[in-house]
Order: sequence, then C-alpha cells, then structure tokens
Amino acid sequence: MKTSFFLFLFAFQFSIFSQSINEQWVKEHYTKKEYTIAMRNGVKLFTAMYAPKDNKEKHPFLIIRKPYSCEPYGEDNF
Repeated sequence: MKTSFFLFLFAFQFSIFSQSINEQWVKEHYTKKEYTIAMRNGVKLFTAMYAPKDNKEKHPFLIIRKPYSCEPYGEDNF
C-alpha cells in the first residue's frame, strides 16, 4: 500500500511539471504547410502538415485523420 502511494506521487509529480505546448512554441519549432491531396475517387482532401525546423536528426512522424476538420486554417495559424 505504501509503495503504490509513493509510486503515485512520483508519477503525479511529472504530470504536473510536463512541458506545456502553446501556439508560440509550435511556431518556433515547426513550419506549417497546407495541401489538397487527390484520392483515387477524385475527392481532394485538405491536409495540414507540420514539419520540424530542426533538421539535424531524423524525426518520427504521425498521421492523424479527422473526418470533419483540421482547424485552424491558414499557414500562419497554428
């Protein structure tokens, strides 16, 4: 019981002090481009791509598909 309580406090401490990401941080570290990508059936999907500005090393990538929107629109809006 005591051990689990201390593990909880240890994990909770890192969740409180985790990095907060806001619009300014994203603007400083990423470039945003917007494209329309044609699908096989001819439908064009709007796509927002965020690429890291730091090209000194390889970065993993993540693809997220949303059925409705990818707001905020505009390459200057993050």
